Amino acid sequence: MLEKQEVQEWYGRNARVIHSDSDCLIERYECQGKGLIVTYKAFEGMEMVFMEFNSEDAFIPVTPYSEILEITCCCRGRVVCEFANNRCIHLSEDHFWIGSGEHLPSSYYFPFGYFNAITLVIDKKKMSLSTKKIMDNFSIDIKPIEEKLSLNNAWYISKIPSKLQRLFDEIYEAKGKQSSCYFAIKTLELLFYLQNIERNDAEEEQYYPKDQIEAVKEIWNYMITHLDEKYSLKQLVKEKNMGTTMFQTIFNHIYGDSPYAFLKKYKMGIAKKLILDGEMKIGEIAFSLGYSNASKFSIAFKDVYGILPKDYRKLRS
Repeated sequence: MLEKQEVQEWYGRNARVIHSDSDCLIERYECQGKGLIVTYKAFEGMEMVFMEFNSEDAFIPVTPYSEILEITCCCRGRVVCEFANNRCIHLSEDHFWIGSGEHLPSSYYFPFGYFNAITLVIDKKKMSLSTKKIMDNFSIDIKPIEEKLSLNNAWYISKIPSKLQRLFDEIYEAKGKQSSCYFAIKTLELLFYLQNIERNDAEEEQYYPKDQIEAVKEIWNYMITHLDEKYSLKQLVKEKNMGTTMFQTIFNHIYGDSPYAFLKKYKMGIAKKLILDGEMKIGEIAFSLGYSNASKFSIAFKDVYGILPKDYRKLRS
């Protein structure tokens, strides 16, 4: 199991060990919100890691050297990954990536404010002879996987095939319920499966410069902090020296929706909570979210939730 020194080596000084036993290590990652990292040792040099973040802060791992291979499945939420060359790419639900060496992200940003993932971390420098022997017994060789997927040149990202999805689901459900022996078996299953994937199965990588990502995030922040105001989105984009098409493309890349569709859903999520609180009238909620009248607000709420606000309040009262 990882010792305190190794925890800081991997996750920096923001990581705090809160539980450790023969099966797993649980760390809290200090951030604005909640960050939890649960690690099971499958074999010497192989860790099954569960990441659970409810935060908009960046997660910045400290990868100590280049001989690392990571296989990550996004189980819930969305993550924007920044690389050392200041290019960014995203990973959404039902997708997985494989990366190694310099093609591992230098930081992670969670645009939805939450992110759950499973990562198999393979530390090739720390793989023992017994680990390698087990791999040999199951005819598993990591090097051909790296070569076939061209991991020296880029990382691999793809929608998760149904068979692999079932395996990730089983792993995700087992956290806190199974021992490290279980995760050792699942590690072998995962690596055995990965030997059959091809580079041409990968999705086309869409990278964007960090400064453009930051500009879109600043506009997003303005949008969610001025919900009751009327403003020109086109003007905000122009002030960032961006074209409208590029802004919309990157916004969708980060948040998985068009700016207007995202904003409507965001507002209705707030409205849902306010309706359940019962302290504000429907018209007051509509006005607080920038709607000129309750009728337009009610139509938007029904578009998102399939029920009128007044009926939703009655249903939940």
